[in-house]
Amino acid sequence: MERVMHRVETVQGVEETSVAGISWAAVLAEPDQSAPDGHMKSRKTKWSEEELKQLAEIVAGGGTPLRAAAKLNRNMTSCRIQARALGTPFIPLRVRRKTLLRKCAAAEKPLVR
Repeated sequence: MERVMHRVETVQGVEETSVAGISWAAVLAEPDQSAPDGHMKSRKTKWSEEELKQLAEIVAGGGTPLRAAAKLNRNMTSCRIQARALGTPFIPLRVRRKTLLRKCAAAEKPLVR
C-alpha cells in the first residue's frame, strides 16, 4: 500500500501533514472507540502459570533477566518486575560481577603446599 503525504491547509490557515487525506489532528482529537472512556488499551499480556513456573526455575538456577527474557519471549524489565513480584528477585548485576571477579582471582592464586 502506497502512502501519500501532503500538506493540507486547515480552517485557521495553519498547514498540517496528512496521510491519505486523513489529518493527524483529526486522529488525535477523536477518542479511541475500542477502549472504555477513551483510555488507551493495555498492551500487556498476562503471565500464564507455566511462564511463572519457568521464570521461578530460571531465577532459582541462577539465570539472568536476559536469559529469562529470551526463553519466555518477554521484555527483560518485565521479567525482572515479575520475578520481584513473585518474591524471588534476580541477583543484582553488581553482586554477580563481584562474585565472578572473586572466583577469577581465587583461581589465579598459586596453590600453596
